Amino acid sequence: KFYTDYIVSIVRCVQETEIIHVLGFSDTLFEYFKAADGTDLGVTNVVKDVVLKGVPTRIVVLQGVVQKAREHFNCSELEGLELENEGSSATKGSHWERRIIQNEIMTGNYQRDMALSVFTLSFLEGTGWYQVNYNLAELVTWGKNEGCSFINDKCINGNKEAAFKEFCNNFYSKASSEDCSFDRNFKGSCACLLYTSP
Repeated sequence: KFYTDYIVSIVRCVQETEIIHVLGFSDTLFEYFKAADGTDLGVTNVVKDVVLKGVPTRIVVLQGVVQKAREHFNCSELEGLELENEGSSATKGSHWERRIIQNEIMTGNYQRDMALSVFTLSFLEGTGWYQVNYNLAELVTWGKNEGCSFINDKCINGNKEAAFKEFCNNFYSKASSEDCSFDRNFKGSCACLLYTSP
């Protein structure tokens, strides 16, 4: 029963993700976003290329997304919400950065308990094509109220320890450990590996 439920939840998540891509969450569609008056919004009002923690990164600067992210992370100076900066062309730039909002449905990974959050709903609203019902938003607790340092700082500190409760301390282990998830809702696993080259 657990395995069947898990497979069904993954299939549901993949289906929803692909529908959301078609609805506008794709870097090939940003140029078609509309302002409230029906004119083209312009890509520079949708995304911005920045360097964060020494890495070229694209952030979403749509007003609604920025407002929701500032509220969620408790960071009033947040300029935008990061898009994934790694992976293939199918992932990079067309998904939320997983390190920032782990279980959001539009991150480039699938796991149990994926959430269609206010971030994706405000993104879809920002396309200028849809009105959304925020009452349907699902909860994302990852990074909630962690402040600007959660966005701006590395997840591992100088002592090679997790800087926030969301990240694990099981460094350089060949096998993952099983523990409770950071929010104590699920059994989870964690492993951080040391790579000798990029």
